[in-house]
Amino acid sequence: GEGKSQAAAAVYFDDMYVDFDASLLVTRRGAPLEKCKLWITNEYQHSGLRDNGAEIFSKLLHMAKGSLGIPS
Repeated sequence: GEGKSQAAAAVYFDDMYVDFDASLLVTRRGAPLEKCKLWITNEYQHSGLRDNGAEIFSKLLHMAKGSLGIPS
């Protein structure tokens, strides 16, 4: 339905390659990904998918489906 997110993304607070503020800009109101659910974390760094991709993908999939709520 309208207003529901079908997307979720991990944003690493201290990512050495991707600027945190720039990541948030694309999710602000009116931005291309404004309805994307965010998991903001320091649990992983830029290599999160390589380090524990299955867990990260599972978490993001459940967030996108609405069966897991993580504050963002």
